[in-house]
Amino acid sequence: LEPGDCHVSYLPLAHIYERVTMLVCLFAGAKAGFFRGDVLGLLDDIAELKPTVFCSVPRLWNRIYDKVHAGIREGGFVKQKMFAIAYAAKKKALEEGRPPPAIWEKIVAGDAAFVSSDHCSWPLERKPDDNIFQAAPGAPGVECLLPAMVTEVSNRGLSPTLVAEMLCEGPARHFGLWPKKGAIRVGADADLAVVGREAYRHDDATLHCNLAPWSPYDGMEMAGRVMKVWLRGTEAFFGGDVLTAPGDGQFVRPV
Repeated sequence: LEPGDCHVSYLPLAHIYERVTMLVCLFAGAKAGFFRGDVLGLLDDIAELKPTVFCSVPRLWNRIYDKVHAGIREGGFVKQKMFAIAYAAKKKALEEGRPPPAIWEKIVAGDAAFVSSDHCSWPLERKPDDNIFQAAPGAPGVECLLPAMVTEVSNRGLSPTLVAEMLCEGPARHFGLWPKKGAIRVGADADLAVVGREAYRHDDATLHCNLAPWSPYDGMEMAGRVMKVWLRGTEAFFGGDVLTAPGDGQFVRPV
């Protein structure tokens, strides 16, 4: 236990199991929260407290298991599928001894609205040392966002539709641009990208930003390469070449 941990107390304090747990928390400097007194509302108390320590007995674990799975079944096919993907990904990570990053737990659980990237065309000379407060803020990154996202989704065994949800539909909905943007349907802008399942090592020499021809992804193993892009139905990128000209883009005002 560490000072940042939190224990939810629901057993009687006279119970030796609970007494030992409380003493351990006190000695470690951890926090403890007490349930409302009704075991039937314990899951609501847990959702509010968000404990990192939860000592229990098999009977209660079975009750929690049944309630969680009943909620998943009531959520329909999509919710069941997302839960199965998230569970498999976390189980695999724990078996391999690498706790999954918290940000991916949020994404898979549906708690993230969208994923975006920083992009600031600072030349590398503006990043003089490892001190974050001495270096110019930001880095080039938007050109690598799609292949990086495809790679991370693939590495975790997640559905590729998650890429479209987080990079296309999510931002469009957030800024009030959906369904004109972020959707493939009649009347929407034909903004499309084709990504080939291809393993390669990213080389910053292939970037198209002349002001800052570098990125934090140089040398990273990628699992998807952007093959072709259409902008409002017009071919904009193919085979590594940008086919549009300056001024072809349009300002899109958030609603």
